[in-house]
Amino acid sequence: MKISLRPAALILAAGVCCALLPGCASEEEMLGNSRRLDGPVIIGAVLPLTGKYQSHGRRMLNGIKFAEEELNNRRGISRRRVKVLPFDTGSDSRGAAEAFEAAVAAGANGIVTGHNTNEAEAVSPIAARCRIPTVISMATSDATVGSSLYMKRNAFTDKQQGEALAAYLWYWRQLVRISVLIDTDPGSVYERNTAGAAARAFRELGGNITIMPEYRGDDFSAALKAALITGPQAIVVSARGPRAAAVIRALRKEGYAGTICGLDSWDDPGLFEGLKNLNNIGDCLYVSYFSPENPTEEFKDFRAGFRQKFYHDPGNDETMTYDATKLLAIGLNNARTPEEFEKNWMSIHNFFGAAATYTMLPKGRVDRTIFINAVEPGREGLLPRGRLVRSFMYSKLESYRY
Repeated sequence: MKISLRPAALILAAGVCCALLPGCASEEEMLGNSRRLDGPVIIGAVLPLTGKYQSHGRRMLNGIKFAEEELNNRRGISRRRVKVLPFDTGSDSRGAAEAFEAAVAAGANGIVTGHNTNEAEAVSPIAARCRIPTVISMATSDATVGSSLYMKRNAFTDKQQGEALAAYLWYWRQLVRISVLIDTDPGSVYERNTAGAAARAFRELGGNITIMPEYRGDDFSAALKAALITGPQAIVVSARGPRAAAVIRALRKEGYAGTICGLDSWDDPGLFEGLKNLNNIGDCLYVSYFSPENPTEEFKDFRAGFRQKFYHDPGNDETMTYDATKLLAIGLNNARTPEEFEKNWMSIHNFFGAAATYTMLPKGRVDRTIFINAVEPGREGLLPRGRLVRSFMYSKLESYRY
């Protein structure tokens, strides 16, 4: 069932949330929708099932549905069956708020959401108002960390991935000079945040940022030339998908043979399609939530089961929402109050998921595996792909400073 709540019904849903649903009133000390002890535990999947990001949303839903099936094949949640209800954000923040309200009105005990930062920020105040435990599976904005007692995450943040990339370049590659491209397009907040985080972290380690040239959208030619003049050993390109591929192609055309770096948005079919048939991809690497070469038995078991059900390999979207659902299930287990949910959540230490290993920290923070993948050229007409070159727990980075 896919439910999409549009503006005409928004007022009704808001009224239901804070007037009719048990446990949602501010004077109660219970989680929203927690009074009902019979029937299934309902998990709302608030995802972009139509619009610009629908391909991601549909893959994310597959991950959640696979987790639902596994939970129901075991003990469910609190020995109750799990029922996933999808709600469509329409790929925008207003739609995310409406879809979240609809999920609460439908009785959701917990919600998996957060394809991107705009959607995550739109639902955060509703999660707090309605006391609904919510797990952000993909959005990386640091602003959502600790924004609400009810907002949790298994995704890393812009700051974490910037620090991870800087540490990899400094400690493992032993580079000392990098350039960082800054996209000033109003819609490129994520790109600026991640690029800025990488630059700050590299400076703190002792590295030299040769230049941080600005560009806007696809008009990056002047910025590339400005960076190349400074002779960097690596260039950080935080553009997404096809645009990142265009920058890589342009840098190689200019004769740049150094390292080209990106962040989690590079793990996207648009980038690999954009690099198809490029013979001199060279040394290109990026930070990722996930690697198809993850060596853990948990991932191998997940991949085998996922292939059998969906007939293709899982990627970022599927593994991250699968893990988010499993983690949410731990939090909801026999939890009827915020304190009980928080106690369950904070009990998660070294949880081996499909995408990563997780330990939950206070104030919505998470320590987890971070992967560095390299772009491997495609062979015989195949698309390039990500290949694992390094993985580590985020918390381990601090030990390298001493």
